[in-house]
Amino acid sequence: DPPGQRLPPATVSQSTTCWPLGQKLEATAPAHCLERRSSWLLQATAPPTLSDRLDPSPLLQNTPCGERLRWPLALGPWVAPTGLAGCQNSAQTLGAWQLRGVDDAQRLRAAPGQAQVVLEARTEGGSGPRFWLLNGHLAAQSQGNETVRLKLSPGQHRLTVMDGSGRFESKRLEVR
Repeated sequence: DPPGQRLPPATVSQSTTCWPLGQKLEATAPAHCLERRSSWLLQATAPPTLSDRLDPSPLLQNTPCGERLRWPLALGPWVAPTGLAGCQNSAQTLGAWQLRGVDDAQRLRAAPGQAQVVLEARTEGGSGPRFWLLNGHLAAQSQGNETVRLKLSPGQHRLTVMDGSGRFESKRLEVR
């Protein structure tokens, strides 16, 4: 017989946590919640993100320009800079770009008689090379705001676009 549904122990619960601080959503100020993640908690405790060995300064810092959040250094290549809140020329506005043509958690359906979906997407703003990763593998490269066509087979996919500075945007897709 197939195994039955497994239930977590009573001391394990599921909650939404905010990153980079790693705290529960309800315990985090909206401005400090750069990314939400579904997490499993032990005894309803969400351990905060630890400081780096190379940079032991806090992840949440008060600066002359206001509060500044930083990601752990090891995540630097995969996250966009957060800039300095309240500063006019923050890193967040320099070279900024956005992924267009696809929404997060989007569901796509292949045309009748077709096994794959052709997705057309592009980035808007900024300049320089873009690296398109499909499920963690390089699927295409483009320059600036060029449109990219990707063939997607049925199933769950994660599309990530990254520029040469390590700024990225990621979307989940489902092809039926």
